[in-house]
Amino acid sequence: MMIDTETLGLTPGSVVRTVSLVEFEPHTGKTGRKQTWVINLQDSIKAGFRIEAGTLKWWMMKSEEARKAFVSSPENEISLVSFVSEFEQWFKQYGDKVALWGLQIDFDPAMIRPYLAYYHMFIMREDSYNLPWNRKCMVDVRPFMEAYRCIHPEQQAVHTSMDDCMMQIDAVAEIFRSLEKAVVPDDKQNNLLQHVIGLPINLLQFNGIAVAGTESEINL
Repeated sequence: MMIDTETLGLTPGSVVRTVSLVEFEPHTGKTGRKQTWVINLQDSIKAGFRIEAGTLKWWMMKSEEARKAFVSSPENEISLVSFVSEFEQWFKQYGDKVALWGLQIDFDPAMIRPYLAYYHMFIMREDSYNLPWNRKCMVDVRPFMEAYRCIHPEQQAVHTSMDDCMMQIDAVAEIFRSLEKAVVPDDKQNNLLQHVIGLPINLLQFNGIAVAGTESEINL
């Protein structure tokens, strides 16, 4: 599952404006379910989430397309409570067998976690809650994107959460296709993944990613 967010701050507790999720097959780029949520801005502010001035200024300097996507009309927004409920429901069918992918994997999930905490502790009045994703199965897309931009230097992030998800999926699939074309023994193929783009091969295989030269595949 690829995730991307657009926020009004860089630290957890900042306003999250949009969240996108895309189900995908890493070695082919084939996509399945897609969803974007635009969280009601007033709900976020009333719940105590903050806007960071530096990030707001950064958004004002982006393209008109990015700004329009970020400033949504009220009828396209969803309440904070509905967002968390639907977001968690998305993951339930997968259990612990889905890998969560993201650009800087320590950013997007970390920005969403305060929303989950607010919902469960202040709305549902629960003392604890479980994360909807498996924290042991998280993959950072950054190494893929760095390699992808070497091949496609003209590609730039659009800064809408769905478009960024799709570009990141394209990057993952293209790098895997490039690796699969390499005619090398299993141990050297694994070495390529681990040392060229810094990915733990056993984690990728566990989460259903087919790697050239390996026998085991587990479906998402």
